[in-house]
Amino acid sequence: MAEDELSGPDRSPEPGPDRDARPGPGHESVSGPGPAPASGFGHAPVHGPAPANGRPAPDSAGEPGASDSTEERPDATERDPYFDNAKFLAVALVVIGHAWEPLRSAAVGGRLLGAGQSFIYAFHLPVFIVMCGYFSRGFSRSRNRTRKLVAAIVVPYVVFSLAYVVYTEFLAGRHMRWDPLEPYYLTWFLPALLAWRLSVPLWQQLRFPAAVGVAVAVWLFAGLITLPSMLDAVQVLSFLPFFVVGLLLSPQHFAYLRRRGARVAGVVVLAAGGAAAYVLETSVDPEWVHWRRSFAQLGVGTPSGIGFRVLALAAAAVLTTAFLAVVPARRTWFSDLGAASMYAYLLHGFVTLFLSYQDWYYRVSGWEVPALTLGCVALAVVLMTGPVRVAFRWAVEPRLGWLFKP
Repeated sequence: MAEDELSGPDRSPEPGPDRDARPGPGHESVSGPGPAPASGFGHAPVHGPAPANGRPAPDSAGEPGASDSTEERPDATERDPYFDNAKFLAVALVVIGHAWEPLRSAAVGGRLLGAGQSFIYAFHLPVFIVMCGYFSRGFSRSRNRTRKLVAAIVVPYVVFSLAYVVYTEFLAGRHMRWDPLEPYYLTWFLPALLAWRLSVPLWQQLRFPAAVGVAVAVWLFAGLITLPSMLDAVQVLSFLPFFVVGLLLSPQHFAYLRRRGARVAGVVVLAAGGAAAYVLETSVDPEWVHWRRSFAQLGVGTPSGIGFRVLALAAAAVLTTAFLAVVPARRTWFSDLGAASMYAYLLHGFVTLFLSYQDWYYRVSGWEVPALTLGCVALAVVLMTGPVRVAFRWAVEPRLGWLFKP
């Protein structure tokens, strides 16, 4: 078993979600699926009949998108391809969303691309975070919690946040300051996951209605005031309800989503959501689905802000449920790749950042947009393959046994 497990008895790492892509020179910078991940989920236990203890079987890594450990536990159960499939599809959406973001910021690609980007951002991060919460249920009881947090979150955060700052400095040709308290680009998800993980014991002491109610109150608070940018506090608090809901889910909830009726309903809901995104594209600020601005920063009063925020939360909840309902439950060609979703999440930003600093990229149009989208899926696939995992394991899943006492 890898040293960087986070989840204790529920040892399946969560996918890392993403941050909005940063526009190239001359465009407004965006703070910031996306699967995306910190790493993917690691071993996903089979969820048919619930285990006797009501919890998923032991899993191997503990942070979003981590790949599987090569060491097997005697009590390990067969992997559940459902969760690996969900991780793969979610991180592919993260890559697509980051590739589209600069084009949308530059008003390239038209209404359809803008609607598609808003549609993706409405639920792909909530999907990741719900799954993060679900696989965090055993964290408060797991051994060596501090070691797991350091190896699976802190070290990758330091490595990749610094790497992205240096890389952007090279692309932009100007000096940039690295501040570990100011997460850069897609690395924001790692400190957010750290904060959510540390809060697990609190939520597990509360009854279901109270836990959700408190999380929603915190979520509302994040929109009412302008919070400091340190550690992306707005997004950490805004996405908290999804983590808490995931923490309170049981295997039976996911079993229900695998029913045929739920799958059909999920397809209908996603289609309706896409159509609604297209209709609302020109009249609703896409920042409402990015969850990173206060009401004042969005230029609306408190009553309107609460209304928009509640609608965005409801849409995210419905679309997240629909997405999880349409995820294939059987083994597919991409199931094994989904186990390494964190690699795709943490590494794809080097490609999307490079594109955002190229002038020719902002002339993409017509048939080139679908080609770009297919290229994003191909990139995600490549970044989850064995050779890439071997090459970057030291950064994504560092082995730190030498650092700690026996």
